[in-house]
Amino acid sequence: MARLAPVRDELLRGDLRSLYIGWLPAVAGEMMDDDEMEPLCMSGLENLTASQQALAEFLEVDPDLLAGAGMGIRSVPKVEISPQEMDKWIDALPEEEVNSILKQLLEGKGQQAERSIRNRFAAWRRGLQTDNTVASRRTVGELRQNAEKARLIRMEKQKRDRKQREINGREKRKAYLKNLSSDFPKAWALVKEPVERGSGRGYDDACRILVDIAEAYELFANKEQFHKELKKFMAGHLRRKALIQRLVKASIWKGK
Repeated sequence: MARLAPVRDELLRGDLRSLYIGWLPAVAGEMMDDDEMEPLCMSGLENLTASQQALAEFLEVDPDLLAGAGMGIRSVPKVEISPQEMDKWIDALPEEEVNSILKQLLEGKGQQAERSIRNRFAAWRRGLQTDNTVASRRTVGELRQNAEKARLIRMEKQKRDRKQREINGREKRKAYLKNLSSDFPKAWALVKEPVERGSGRGYDDACRILVDIAEAYELFANKEQFHKELKKFMAGHLRRKALIQRLVKASIWKGK
């Protein structure tokens, strides 16, 4: 609930995105017909505040629907407030309203006074906008089509990201194996300690290291040399049946 608390202040400042987010579950739940219109065409859905994102999660809004609702909407650039605008609005305030605001400040109601002033000033500025700055509303059917487009875009991105992770993983492993191949005697020494532990976990660790060593030999030396070194290493461990079973399963030792 702490994450949702700022929503109220955002609404008081004229940010209506939370209201739009609250309306979206009705679209996802198919409670509305395709030809019904959205309440308003809302910009900025692609860049929600932390509290608005928390609200979307709390209401379990379909992320694809939320992304689709933000498609094709030109973000309205934030226009800085000029001193001239403020002077014009303040000069037009009736004296009794100014006195009321001052009383709120003296009574320790500063936050309430600030919210009230900011909200009224924002409403005054919105009233100066011409109708052509307001985007046309869309139908529920269009929003659902956008949600499907967003789903396809998300899946394609996930596919690209997964492919890139696989590439990065292969490159990282190749670099690791190359480093392992730079000092094979040291690599073989790494196997000794987990084997001599004589436990299942130790044998698992030893098997993993041996698999890495085998791959390093295959990439940067040769397989035959690995098998020679493995036979030499295993000469003192042929009674460790549990270890041999693991190596056989990993296809780096013949079970004889």
